[in-house]
Amino acid sequence: MEFIQNGIPETNSTSVKCVCAINPNCASQAVIVSPGANYQVFDNLTYNVSGWVRTCQTTDSLLLSTLEHFYIDSDSFPFFIYSLGATFINFGILSQSPLNTKHIAYNPSISRFPPNTPISIIVKELMVEQWNLSLSYEDFYKACAPMYCSYPKTIRKNSFIEVIVVIVSMMGGIVVLWRILTHPVVKFILRSVKRTYRNPRETEPGNSVFDQIQHSWSLI
Repeated sequence: MEFIQNGIPETNSTSVKCVCAINPNCASQAVIVSPGANYQVFDNLTYNVSGWVRTCQTTDSLLLSTLEHFYIDSDSFPFFIYSLGATFINFGILSQSPLNTKHIAYNPSISRFPPNTPISIIVKELMVEQWNLSLSYEDFYKACAPMYCSYPKTIRKNSFIEVIVVIVSMMGGIVVLWRILTHPVVKFILRSVKRTYRNPRETEPGNSVFDQIQHSWSLI
């Protein structure tokens, strides 16, 4: 049994000096090998793809690479187009080659990304060449102001048992309060009645006990 470890081979060589399992940051110059006898002019040739990096992960290869080989001053662009066309023909995507593709002409007055800009930088800038700095809060408010606002609100409702418990608790509290207040109130009333009996001058002769209690209550 033989384990084949994934790695990045050296340019113009089949030997692998960087193994992805040991070093996930392996990288080398990407190349294009001649597709075969269909293009005799490029047969047995290997072209370096300018700015294109080969790494262990496809996403890393894309983000670390540039678009230099698509520009007009790239030497590998013609061979890249012919190789791409041959690949499409082999998979039955195209019936003839070459592809009708033109170079990209870099114009500093139009694009702020030079040809050697990594794709990761372009993606980080959201592929935007220039931001419109014209700000208008009124226009933003007119475009985004809602006609009405709504939001959910959860209201907790007590069950029947919880309502009964609350009522019983309130009644129990009233009973306890009444028990606490009854003794001092009765004691105060009796004390007032005793004062009335001790001061016969303040009590009119012939008054009943009820009249005396009523008179004492009015003095409170």
